[in-house]
Amino acid sequence: MRTRTRTVLASVFLLGAISTNAFGQSGNGSLKVTSYPSGARVSIDGVDTGKFTPMSQILSVGEHVVLVAVPGSGWNPDSRTVAIVSGNNDLSVTLLPTLAMGPAGPQGLAGPAGSQGLAGEPGLQGPQGPPGSANAIGNVGEVAFFGSGTSVTSSPNFIWDEVRKGLTVTGHATIRGTLGGDPRAVLGLVEQSSGLGNFALSSVASGSGNMLQVGEGSDAFLTIRSDDDSGNTTQRGNVGIGTTSPDTHLHIRGSGVDSGAAEVKLENTFGDYPTYGLSAGLRGITNAGFGLYDYTNAVHRMVVTSGGNVGIGTTSPSLLLHVNGSAGKPGGGSWAVASDRRLKKNVHSVDHALDRLLRLRGVTFEYKEPGAIDERPGMQTGMIAQEVEQVFPQWVDSGAGGVKHVTFRGFEALTVEALRELREEKDLHIATLQTRLLALIERQQAQLTALQAEIAGLRAGR
Repeated sequence: MRTRTRTVLASVFLLGAISTNAFGQSGNGSLKVTSYPSGARVSIDGVDTGKFTPMSQILSVGEHVVLVAVPGSGWNPDSRTVAIVSGNNDLSVTLLPTLAMGPAGPQGLAGPAGSQGLAGEPGLQGPQGPPGSANAIGNVGEVAFFGSGTSVTSSPNFIWDEVRKGLTVTGHATIRGTLGGDPRAVLGLVEQSSGLGNFALSSVASGSGNMLQVGEGSDAFLTIRSDDDSGNTTQRGNVGIGTTSPDTHLHIRGSGVDSGAAEVKLENTFGDYPTYGLSAGLRGITNAGFGLYDYTNAVHRMVVTSGGNVGIGTTSPSLLLHVNGSAGKPGGGSWAVASDRRLKKNVHSVDHALDRLLRLRGVTFEYKEPGAIDERPGMQTGMIAQEVEQVFPQWVDSGAGGVKHVTFRGFEALTVEALRELREEKDLHIATLQTRLLALIERQQAQLTALQAEIAGLRAGR
């Protein structure tokens, strides 16, 4: 039995002819030991020979334990049982270095912070306090309201500046809608110099539930949902852009193509990072699906059509996955397919594989309009789908407009069986030739024998 005293496997090679009856021999044999690195100490059967590699030692025929080591070094020793036969025996040993764990690397960067959790339930409303005294004091053009105190030095809670048309609020402020009238509580934000951008922040209670809206006039640009009328909180915190009834955490609604589409834009101003957009609808394409758009280069990087086809490098994928360009698969090879025997039934060998493959025709060609079908221009090599369909109909599918595509399925199995048929034909042909050759040799041998007999008779008749 082999024993190993090292922690890392070493490559050990035993050179020379070792006869199958080595253990039945007697006498001595010479053992030559070499190693990498050289200069290793050699012990045999637990006894130090005092020699270093390369070295030679006369040993009796039979098994011996040879230990090759470089004491006090970074090389792992190697121990091996060697069968010595009469004559010369060679042992070459390659020692491997001892592996050591290096120092720990520096601490990696901290990951990004997690998203903020949902807001908690609001607390109960406190009791209403007593009304404060109103005092018209302050600078010229100002009206101040105090929660308490009456002196000019007191800090007012609300200050209305008639000159600047501004309101300063210190502390909390509540805006309530009127009873019996407009139920909304509205805060208007007006930019007076241009007359544009008259926004309103509204707290709305309607038949669809309570919500906070930001809008202009009757248009609501942003909606944040609270409870519905029955107190259901399933939509609480839902945010709507372009819709007043968001039914998901973020609901974006658009109408149209390009600027009117529902779209999220992701922009990074650091360095040369591109700007991307996720959109329901494709730019410049009506009735399209979902897209990943590169604003920097003005091109769609990936699309999903309304029918579920995915396109990479094309906005009109005609297959479930349509890649216009190169695609890589680490390690190469074909896509995996379930092939376990336990999953299959009606298993039969493929017949006439060679004949069926030879019915196919390989051609070179050029596409008439490669850009219209997202194919490469120039000379191509392949087959004609209509011809393939006559032999392997399961390889051909039809897309939009009846355009046919070829997908090779089971080609490897057909190739294996075709090669097997070629092998059988070759073996049969060789066997036939051998039989004919033997028959020819037998006939020639008989003719030769007859000629020899005839010559012998002629000689005897002299």
